[in-house]
Amino acid sequence: MRIEFQNEVTSTNDILINEHPLEDMALVAFSQTKGKGRKGREFFSPSDTGLYMSIILHPECLVQDAIKLTTIMAVAACRAIDRIKDDTCVTKIKWVNDIYMNEKKIAGILTECSPNIVNGVPDFLVVGIGINVFEPEGGFPDEIRNRAGAIFDNDEYLKTNISKNDARKTLAYYMVEEFMKIYESFPNCSYEDEYINRSMLIGRNVCIVGGDEVLVESIDSDLGLVVRHKDGTLETLTAGEVSLVLQ
Repeated sequence: MRIEFQNEVTSTNDILINEHPLEDMALVAFSQTKGKGRKGREFFSPSDTGLYMSIILHPECLVQDAIKLTTIMAVAACRAIDRIKDDTCVTKIKWVNDIYMNEKKIAGILTECSPNIVNGVPDFLVVGIGINVFEPEGGFPDEIRNRAGAIFDNDEYLKTNISKNDARKTLAYYMVEEFMKIYESFPNCSYEDEYINRSMLIGRNVCIVGGDEVLVESIDSDLGLVVRHKDGTLETLTAGEVSLVLQ
């Protein structure tokens, strides 16, 4: 897997889609001017604090298998962060595409594909992740301050004796390494138990975006979110978003 580093890009996903559609590779940037999240949202991508990485791949799979790349990246990112923090299981996954630490979001994942309408196999798949490695100077913007966090707070970073660029490059290499360990057997990967064990939602109340408050019972073997409605009925969510209900 070739890894290319750039200081600043528009969007790592967009660069790979538009400039490298035929190559399997990873693009890592330290800043994005047009970072994007799910549903067209802007993704906060300041310089000097974050790591923004996308991997483009060309697997022989069905379009519906694309969600697996999101969950593979989630597990790979958790492993990589645990390695750089030198701690086990400090990271948790908020179904389906966010990474949390100490109840604060530190990373988000966006997977995009180019479906081939003839055979149903994607022309390519791109999985991108943005990670808050360090706290920005002056803190996070007001609109995300209460829910955003970083891998290292400022006091922790001062004790590391490593430059911010070196720390972010090391994390990027760890992430690609951990991702490829799982991906090498795609789509028949074996990582689901780890994804489930890292869930921060099981046993907690969540709100389905556009729906009701429900209790998360479990995550099934296909990584669907099994929820119980107030009337006692069970439902398995395979897509969409949920938000935590704060007590």
